[in-house]
Parts: sequence; C-alpha cells; structure tokens
Amino acid sequence: MIESLQNELKSMRAYCHELKTMVERSEETNKLLTTKINKEQELKTQISDLKQELTLLEKTNDTLNMKYKRLNEKHETLKITHDVLLKEHEQRLLLFRKDTRVIERVARLPKFEVAPVKHPLDVLHSVTQQTLDKIKSTDVRLLNKRLKRIFDMTELSDMSNKMIMTLLDDLDRFHEQFDWVHTCPDINTHFFPLVELVCDMMKEMCTIKMTLNDLQADYVKRIKKASCPTMNNNRHTIIIIPEEKSTWLENFINTFWSLTS
Repeated sequence: MIESLQNELKSMRAYCHELKTMVERSEETNKLLTTKINKEQELKTQISDLKQELTLLEKTNDTLNMKYKRLNEKHETLKITHDVLLKEHEQRLLLFRKDTRVIERVARLPKFEVAPVKHPLDVLHSVTQQTLDKIKSTDVRLLNKRLKRIFDMTELSDMSNKMIMTLLDDLDRFHEQFDWVHTCPDINTHFFPLVELVCDMMKEMCTIKMTLNDLQADYVKRIKKASCPTMNNNRHTIIIIPEEKSTWLENFINTFWSLTS
C-alpha cells in the first residue's frame, strides 16, 4: 500500500514537473509571439511610411514630367521661330548681295558729319518715340505677320510678354541715357521729373499690354472649351482688337513737343 502511494506520488511529481516545463515553454512562446507581433507592427509602420514617400515621389515625378513637357514645347516653339527668322535673314542677305544697285546707292551717299549736341528735350522725344515703336512691335498681330506662320494665341501672348519684359528691363535704365544732362544746369531741375513721368507712363503701357495678352489668351481658351465641336475648323483663333491710330501717351508727347519746340 505504502509502495503504491509512493509510486503514485512520484508519478504526480513527474507530471507536475512536466506541467511546469510546459508552462515555462508557453511563457517563452507568448514572449516570442508578443515580440513577433511588435515586430510586425513596426514593419507595417515602416511599410506605410515607405508607401507615403513613394506617393510623394510619384507626385514629384509627375510634376517634373509636366515641367519637362512644357519646357520641351517652349523649346520647340523657340526653335521653329529661330528657324523662321534665320531663313528670313538669309533671304534678305541673299537679296542684298544680289542687288548691286544697293551697293552703288550706298557708295553715292554723302558722308555723315558729326551733328552738334541736341537739346535734351529733342533727345527725350527721339528716345521715347523709339521705345513706343518697340512697344508697338510687341503686338500679337504684328508678330504673327512677321513670323509668317499661324501660331496659337497662347504662344503669341508668351512671345509678346517676353519682349515686353525685356522692354521693362530697359525702362529701368531709361534715365541713364540722360546722365549727360547734368551738365546743363538750366534744364536740369525740370527735365528729370519729366523723364520719370514719361518712363512711368511707358511702363504702365507695357503692363497693360501684358495684361491684355493674358486676357486674350484666356479668352481664346474659354472659347475653345465652350465650342469643342467647332474647334477643328477654328484651331488657331486670334482675337483682334482694334488698334488706335495714336495712343494717349503719343498725343501727350506730341502736344508737349509742340509746346517746347
């Protein structure tokens, strides 16, 4: 009886030891499982961050592709314009070389003599008229005629705006053409305010022309969107605005010139 109880006790102890071992293994397994879950969560977070970075990179890539496409289109337009202007220049040069009468007329021209120093108001009138002629040459209709091919209104507006921006840069140095007037004390006091006024008025004309170019291009785009079925027949529409024979600035300058002459 005692031996059987001892044997049973031994078996129970062995069973308890096995249970204890199983519990320890279970705890280790739970720890490993918890570590695995944490690691998976960390990896999921990293994957999510990488996906966001990938999305941002794709958007950046799309933006760069669009910029590249626009730059490529501008490059093609400028290349075509350059080819047209180069061809026109070569044709004129060829005609000039062939026409010997031009050379003979040039040889018969009288020699130029050094003209005396002009009055500052004369110089101001001359320089202002030249600048006004340059501003007129930025008109989209004149550009379209000179380039001798049909351009889209957006292309013409961009070309005109670039020319106007160059004129605005020149107008920032407009007063430098009259630095020599400082040697004329009689006219120095009232002359430079007039120069600043004329310069500001021409800058305002350039700004108005740029705004008008943008409005024309936007108006053409709106017409194209509103009348898609008829766009095949009118793809290159140019809004023609009546050109005044003389602007208010020209009238002002001519009036001022008549009063001062």
